[in-house]
Amino acid sequence: MTFRKSSMGGTRRMKTLYPLVAAALVVTGVVVTFDERPDPPELLGGGIAVGRDGKAIAIPPGRRGRYVPHTSFFVPADPHLLSTYAVPAAGEAQRSLDWLKKGNVPGSSAPYGEMVERALLDLRLLTSDNGARVAALQPKWRYVWPRDASFTVAALSVTRHHFEARQILDFLRRIHPGQGIWQARYLPDGSGKVPDDRGEQIDGSGWVPWAVWVWFTSNTDRRNAAQALQELWPTVASSADAAARSLGKEGLPPASADYWEKRERRTTLGTAAPLLLGLRAATDLARKTGRNADAGRWSQAARRLDAAITSTFGRSGYPRTAPDGGADTAVTFLAPPFAPHDPGVDHAVAEAAGKLALANGGMKPGSAWKRDGIAWTAETAFFALAEASSGRGQQARGRLAWLAAHRTPLGALPEKVDPAGKPVSVAPLSWSAAMVVLAAAALESSLGLAPPRQ
Repeated sequence: MTFRKSSMGGTRRMKTLYPLVAAALVVTGVVVTFDERPDPPELLGGGIAVGRDGKAIAIPPGRRGRYVPHTSFFVPADPHLLSTYAVPAAGEAQRSLDWLKKGNVPGSSAPYGEMVERALLDLRLLTSDNGARVAALQPKWRYVWPRDASFTVAALSVTRHHFEARQILDFLRRIHPGQGIWQARYLPDGSGKVPDDRGEQIDGSGWVPWAVWVWFTSNTDRRNAAQALQELWPTVASSADAAARSLGKEGLPPASADYWEKRERRTTLGTAAPLLLGLRAATDLARKTGRNADAGRWSQAARRLDAAITSTFGRSGYPRTAPDGGADTAVTFLAPPFAPHDPGVDHAVAEAAGKLALANGGMKPGSAWKRDGIAWTAETAFFALAEASSGRGQQARGRLAWLAAHRTPLGALPEKVDPAGKPVSVAPLSWSAAMVVLAAAALESSLGLAPPRQ
């Protein structure tokens, strides 16, 4: 997201404006103070802000300051650094607030409401004008993961920011692979090229059709939604066909890297569950638009995959790999709000929550994950989302409170939290930001994220 360049010129003028910005914050009832807590040494980012060129800029760990309320404009504590950041031109702060109010900020009256607002603002700023939504601004994360982008689409859709969600979908449309099997991540320049040799990751063929379905079904502008779906249909169809083709004799897809992002020898729940979700989503979209042949083909594939997941993973309590791969966060992909309630899945989610809980209060991805005591924020938020969607609101609120308490001093959601409870790795991480928004929204109302069961 590019903001208009500031018309303010020169460091001297910035220094003159600094007291005026501070005064404006006081007038609005916000006291400008500066957080002096030291950042963890392994933290790679303190937050993000609007730079002088109007584009997103990373705030280094240890840099002190405050955001102009309800915006991504940052006022550093050190006046010598003022020239690094954009000063909002007349009306820009109000426009940021209007953007938030145009939709909704889930949990705005809850203790974690400020975290959700910052997460939404970060998601907006991490989305470029061409629709590329990068995972984070640090070099190794400044790419587009189809999975993470899909979750951002869902978060923006449930908060009624459909325009920005559509921009992301249009970027995915422009780079979508003709055969429907997505790469792990892409360059944000829209070329469709990849930054390395990680290779294909077929779970994207499930997440992307689901993201289109969430956007389409939640959009109240039906004319706009129908036109957009027509343009997005080749992306949906190629992804769903790839998911259907991938199913083997037993009804499961082949081994593939999933959200753990490592090579796998056996099919994981983290691959099978997203493909089931995507096939259901594509089927429902096809039925809603009269594409009966597509609907029949994908519905049959969804039923095969659903039966295979139940007979293999379900028989063993939904482990990461059947029959003995250990508990895994991916079990939440089969639970509400992604699927109708199922007693066996509900029990497996509760069991996994107990097995994956860490001493620092967060969650690790799975039982087979390395035992380093480091919690992952997206995985923690997945359990919050499942609990919020299954009538366990107290547990979900507790996890959101934990996430809010383990952000950077500037309020950014980190990728990880170390054993001592300090935020580490990149911040903000867009996947975690999207998950927090979804979990908070699920506590307020039932989310329409589950396509009909086939």
